[in-house]
Amino acid sequence: MALDTVHAAVGDDDDDRVDALVQTAIDIAGPAGATVALLHVFSEDQYRRVRSKLEFGPNDEVTPDKVARRHVTLRQMGAELDALDIGYTTQGSVGEKGERVVNVAEQI
Repeated sequence: MALDTVHAAVGDDDDDRVDALVQTAIDIAGPAGATVALLHVFSEDQYRRVRSKLEFGPNDEVTPDKVARRHVTLRQMGAELDALDIGYTTQGSVGEKGERVVNVAEQI
């Protein structure tokens, strides 16, 4: 059975773990030729704060996916994956981290 996707999820309180998380994803996905599925799970409060800081236009359709793609954490993780030519996807979600991670993983 081939490894196609490596999931890497971060949330509100994971800033100190991001480097280790992306390195682990690289160590696993790189040799396997797998894609890394980056997920940022926002709490309701963090989502509102980040969304307002990103200064979307008044007519922009704003979704958790769009906020996650523009959030610094996933951009940094994506840049590290890009540098090593490892494919990745990004997704955002709002809610309880454990529950959202499981729900997203089941969809992929």
